[in-house]
Formats: sequence, C-alpha cells, structure tokens
Amino acid sequence: MKLVGWLLVAFVLFYGVYCAAMTAWAYIELSGVIEEALAEQARNGGGAVKRAIITAATEKGIPLKDGNVLVNDVNRMVVARVKWSFPAVRWQGDDVVEIPLSIERSVAAP
Repeated sequence: MKLVGWLLVAFVLFYGVYCAAMTAWAYIELSGVIEEALAEQARNGGGAVKRAIITAATEKGIPLKDGNVLVNDVNRMVVARVKWSFPAVRWQGDDVVEIPLSIERSVAAP
C-alpha cells in the first residue's frame, strides 16, 4: 500500500513539473511571437499586429481566440496585451484546472 502512495506522489510531482515546463514553453514561444509581430507589423497598425500574433501563435501550437489579444495604438506606441490560459487538467473535454498567463509588450510606432 505504501508503494501505491509513493507512486501517486511521484506521479503528481512529475505532472506538476510537466505543467510548469509546458507553461514556461508557451510563455517563451508567445513572447517571441509578440515581439516578432510588433517588429514586423507595427507600421501597419494594430489590426495587422493582432492578426500576425494570432496566426503565428496558432502555428506554434498555442490556440488563441480573438478576445485573448488586445492591440492598441497609444501616444505613438503600439501596445500588445495577450491573456490566455494553459489547461493543466482536462476532464471529458472541459478544462478543470487552468494556469492563467499574460504578456504585455510595446514598441514605438514608426
């Protein structure tokens, strides 16, 4: 019985490390996507930046919805805010436990 308990503890710890690693990967990937979109599309306005972020994130395997991405042109700055969540536990197609994440980056408008 002790063996089953220790195996369960080991599984929970392993899964926690896995979720932390996947969350960090998603954050780093999306950070790069946002910075690339800002660098390439800032001169074309907020709509182009938003489309570039959503398209590139989907290609990288991070599904974003239109409501997850907010891009504003404020005082000669283009500001991109992305909020999403990493599903840590799914049950029958529903996300039971999610890890919320957000990134905000800005660049001076050319």
